[in-house]
Amino acid sequence: MPPNTKPVNRRPYRANPHTEAVIQTCVKDMLDDDIIEELPCQWGSPVTLVARKDGKHRFCVDFRSTVSKHIIRKTWPLANMESNLDSVGSAKFISVAGVQSAYWQIPVHPDHVERTAFVTNSGKYCYKRMPFGVCNAPWIFTEMAHKTLGHIPELLIYMNDICVFSATFENHMKSLESMFVALQAAGLTLKPSKISFGPKSIEYLGHIISAEGISVGKDRIKAVQNLPTPRCLKDLRSVLGVVNFVRRFIPDYAEITNPLVELTRKEYATKSRFVKAWNKSHDASFTHRLLTSAPVLHFPDFDREFVVHVDASEHGCGAFLAQPSKADPESLDMIAYYSHRFKHGQRHYSASMKECCGVECAE
Repeated sequence: MPPNTKPVNRRPYRANPHTEAVIQTCVKDMLDDDIIEELPCQWGSPVTLVARKDGKHRFCVDFRSTVSKHIIRKTWPLANMESNLDSVGSAKFISVAGVQSAYWQIPVHPDHVERTAFVTNSGKYCYKRMPFGVCNAPWIFTEMAHKTLGHIPELLIYMNDICVFSATFENHMKSLESMFVALQAAGLTLKPSKISFGPKSIEYLGHIISAEGISVGKDRIKAVQNLPTPRCLKDLRSVLGVVNFVRRFIPDYAEITNPLVELTRKEYATKSRFVKAWNKSHDASFTHRLLTSAPVLHFPDFDREFVVHVDASEHGCGAFLAQPSKADPESLDMIAYYSHRFKHGQRHYSASMKECCGVECAE
């Protein structure tokens, strides 16, 4: 944060009695766990609650208009999720773990404690551990995790999710031992409910990984299937963002979602125009229905030949990567699907040019 930054203090957000009770319970628990302390200071940010998939609430502080507005942004490379998933493919032994309350495992510098202050109807408190909601928090934790565990072979880190994968049992035990030694030296603890050693199938980064291949996790499928029909441009963009997470599992994704993407143009920004433009073609392509039959994708075997199939249509092109099945060479094991929506100028290409464009995109 630049020197001489003027402190910013906000009032608490208005909350209903139930939300207020949850906030006070969270504050009491954090005081008991020595995560926060009551401290009068010039800084102050409002509190908000975020629902979690287990039905509970995540206590968050809205630093956007206070601290995060003035912080000098920090960056750290975040691993590519799909690359991480592909790396696990050849492993026979897989274990996963997650860091307990990840951000709280990092102490706040004493000189910066006042900047973490948050306000409630019962008082003002400061964090002694790194809070959830600060713009630099993900990168600070990711950097710390990589410096702690990055030297261990056959270990992947994505935020607070750890995956150890090995071809042999001996190597797996060595990597697990190295992980525990490194975590203990750094004073980090794991969340028991997120630890799983050597199961036949595991859930990692929202996907189910097994000997058969990789598929979309049940929670992800349920979340997509339960998405409400969008009623405005903001809703539609949110829906497409959620479904985009699983696009590699859906053949011809770009072609199917094209009617929906067409509605993201500026002329449909007002709610009345959006509702008027919505028709049966958009209902037909509402993508949460596609996940009822999302396939299992196989892991690539780089010692065998690959098959790439490309096709193009009026609105886009698609491709899939596969390998001949070991059980039946006449059939194919799907590895990944890819699709690309043509820009306005590309739609005027000839059929052969569109096919060539598909080949280029598939590379």
